[in-house]
Amino acid sequence: SIQKAESGWYKAAVASVENIDYVNCRAMSEPFLLKVNTCEPPEPPMEELCTDGLLLFREDFGGNNPNDPRVGQTPVQGMTYEQATTDIWNPNNLSVKAGKYIVTKSGYCNGDTASTNDPNNRRSQWFFQDDHTYPDDYTRGYFMEVDGKGDNAIFYTTTINDLCEGIELSFMAYVANVQLPWYYENQTRVYPRLQFTLLNSNDNAVLSNYDTGDIPYDSRYMGLFDFNYSSVWHRVGMNFTVPPGVNSITLKIANNTTGNNGNDFAIDDIEIRLCAPPVTVEGGNELCTNEKATLTIQKAESGWYKAAVASVENIDYVNCRAMSEPFLIKVQECVQPVDELCSNERLLFREDFGGNDSDDPERGSTRPPGMDNQYRLGGNCYLTKKGIRNSSSPDYSLWHIQDDHTYPNDYTRGYFLEIDGLGNNVPFYSTMIEGLCEGSEMTFSAYVVNVTTANQIASYWQRGVEYAYPHIRMVLTNPQDESILAIQELDTIGYDWSLYQVSDAWKLSAQWQRMGMSFTVPPGVDAIRLTIDNFVTAYSGNDFAVDDIEIHICLPPVRITSPELVCEKDPYSFEIEFENDGSMPEPLEYQWFYSSDNETWTAVDGGAVRELSFDKVTSDKVGWYKVAVAGSGNIDRVNCRTESEPFRLDVEECHRCANIIVNKYNWVLLVDNVKVRELFPNRTVLKYQWYKNGEPIPGANEDDYSEYDELCGTFQMILTLDGDEEVCSNILEINTAVQEEQPVHVFIYDSRGVPVRKNQMTHGIYLYRYEQGDKVWTEKKLIP
Repeated sequence: SIQKAESGWYKAAVASVENIDYVNCRAMSEPFLLKVNTCEPPEPPMEELCTDGLLLFREDFGGNNPNDPRVGQTPVQGMTYEQATTDIWNPNNLSVKAGKYIVTKSGYCNGDTASTNDPNNRRSQWFFQDDHTYPDDYTRGYFMEVDGKGDNAIFYTTTINDLCEGIELSFMAYVANVQLPWYYENQTRVYPRLQFTLLNSNDNAVLSNYDTGDIPYDSRYMGLFDFNYSSVWHRVGMNFTVPPGVNSITLKIANNTTGNNGNDFAIDDIEIRLCAPPVTVEGGNELCTNEKATLTIQKAESGWYKAAVASVENIDYVNCRAMSEPFLIKVQECVQPVDELCSNERLLFREDFGGNDSDDPERGSTRPPGMDNQYRLGGNCYLTKKGIRNSSSPDYSLWHIQDDHTYPNDYTRGYFLEIDGLGNNVPFYSTMIEGLCEGSEMTFSAYVVNVTTANQIASYWQRGVEYAYPHIRMVLTNPQDESILAIQELDTIGYDWSLYQVSDAWKLSAQWQRMGMSFTVPPGVDAIRLTIDNFVTAYSGNDFAVDDIEIHICLPPVRITSPELVCEKDPYSFEIEFENDGSMPEPLEYQWFYSSDNETWTAVDGGAVRELSFDKVTSDKVGWYKVAVAGSGNIDRVNCRTESEPFRLDVEECHRCANIIVNKYNWVLLVDNVKVRELFPNRTVLKYQWYKNGEPIPGANEDDYSEYDELCGTFQMILTLDGDEEVCSNILEINTAVQEEQPVHVFIYDSRGVPVRKNQMTHGIYLYRYEQGDKVWTEKKLIP
């Protein structure tokens, strides 16, 4: 044990008595680095600061749009330090010095940067910090990073007005020590330390102070290259009750330290909140066309709402009342989320873009029927089994080498449509489905993926290049008058951040995601056009792929449950499993269809029934069958009925098997003719045929069968009765493996049945009798 710890390397020695001072006589541990850190200051528990209180003021420093530049150019209101606005990865950039700040989406590169073109050669004394508002997302959100002067100077000021005495407020912020831990070793380093001061804005009298204590470095990361990570954010702050006579408070934040070395920090999300119970509004915020809605506070019309609660006489003072979050009421044609699409679906249309044969070329050369002409095949759009490698370098690609959704992880089959977005809000695909019935529920869906790599987006961001997310919309219109029936959007198809900073991530496929909606066909509409567009006006990063566009009708499923195999000349009935869920008007109608090749279908005569039956099945009945079910009057409308999967009916020539053969002594089989006459009275047996192991035995055409050794195998008899009717016997399996552990006794008999010895045998036929325990078998032998 060490009474007082000091930073440095330690190791432990163990030796026998009196040998501890002899280097070669003691065991020694590996060197152990002990780092003594300033302990993290205690943070007020979440329930003490009013983190859920009404937000009166917030400074998140902006930059919340991915298109915003990496480093903010607009000075922060209330700052007294000087702003730096140049490239934070420029190795010659010395603009961030003590007493300066930047607003940025990632930490400043403060150190020895060998090359901006080679990320592996970058060095920094500061963390590559992320934004607190959008953690782990280097595309959105500025924070302020400060190279502290260490002169106890105030660097930030803001004022909140129109307050009411007696209300409780929370003043808080999130702070991070951006200095790397290794840079503190063997040097005198200053920890950042902030002080919050509240003043009466009217006379500048100090109302309260709060000191954060030392902001510690993040001890999770100790290596030289750990600048690539983000330091931990610490929530700091204080509660304060507005005293009598005060209606305006100024918050000043000072860097409460002396010294510049290591006194570097980031700050984000400076907030002032009213400590009041939250106000919530109950009621749905998405309403269907012509649907009435009532909130618990007021009657809803299209627009934004929020509710205020205050003590008596304070309701008109904005900073003295609790307020609900803004609540948007939208009146629109209702659609369902993709995970709520109906499960009982019948496919009406599918575009998988072909290429499903492994022999098809890697790139398709025929424009899909629904593809918009504004996109050039082989230029702006591609039919491909493998994502386009969008780069002039053989070792890099801006896009993922994407796989097909229909055949994932298989680059030999299946085309998908890959698009280099034009960024002009144009549609890129359209199709129409006709012959619909009003009131039918339908689903429209597709699979989409953002094919630009997250690594490339991070590169855009570091270079200040504008980029965009694909924004896919499905638009349903009535082709009769081109009126819009419904719109479903997949806002900002995100990049696959799970592959960010993965080596050669472009060689992997980004994750497909499904978008879609449900829609009920309105009265007077019997056809719908589906148009898919990319509703965005920028092009860098706006690159995506689409596959498996599908249109389904939501109807209860029907399934044929009859046996697939039937004996020739037997009666047969098709049975189905179907239950109307109320989506089809009664009485229901049925129609059976037949196909010899599972491609060309014809209606079965007399097939307008629930169960189709045959008195006698013949070979001409072999083939494929399916049944259609529809509501009253709709059976002939293909897109208004549900259909079963095709069902194959096969016919076989069946034998009636009877238990008519007997095994005697394991070497002779006999037909029980008495049993045959009982089973088939007044019938004549025309032929016997014995089978062994499934094959007919040549010449074995008697009512008995034996071999010269004990029988072993599977045996069966086929009887042919008058009228050429064949009857099969039961099957006997005989296994006569000899057990060597028991002795075998041999007895020999001549043709008269007289026992003889082996040395008495001359020429002639002899019968050998073998006995092995309870087993007895015989063998005939000819001595020439």
